[in-house]
Amino acid sequence: MYSIGKQTYIQLAEQFGCSAKTIQRKLDKVLITKRKEFSDVAVVIMDTTYFGRSFGVMVFKNSLDGVVLYKQYVHYETNTLYLAGISEIARRGIDIQGIVCDGRRGLFGLFGAIPLQMCQFHQIQIVLRYLTRKPKTQAAIELKKLTLKMTK
Repeated sequence: MYSIGKQTYIQLAEQFGCSAKTIQRKLDKVLITKRKEFSDVAVVIMDTTYFGRSFGVMVFKNSLDGVVLYKQYVHYETNTLYLAGISEIARRGIDIQGIVCDGRRGLFGLFGAIPLQMCQFHQIQIVLRYLTRKPKTQAAIELKKLTLKMTK
C-alpha cells in the first residue's frame, strides 16, 4: 500500500491502528529487490532528451510493454551511440521486431534488416513546419487536415 497506493506513514498508521513510527520501522526492514525482466521481443522506441546544453539521456523503450530496455547519459546524440544501444539490447537476447525513432539523418540505413519507422509526432512536426498556422490554399488546408489525422 505504501509503494503502489502512494499512502503516507500517517495514513497507514491510521488504517492499521498503530503509530507512524511503527509503520516506518516495519517498512525500513523490507528488503527491496530490483527485477529486470525483459520480454523476448521488442519494438524499440528510441530518443534523446536534453537537460541543459550538454547533458542528455538516451532512452530505448519497449513499446509493447513500456519497459525501458536501455538508457545512457550523453553529452550529445550520435548515430554510433544509437547503434551501440540497439546492439546492447540485441546482445541481451531480445528479438527486435522494429525501431521507432525521430528520423535523425543517417539512422535509416544503420540497422540492417530491422524495420525502422519515423515517429509520427516528428512526421507531423516536419509537415507543419512547412505549412503556415492558418493555410489559405485548398491544397495546404487539406494537407494539414490529413497530417493531423495521421495518428488516428
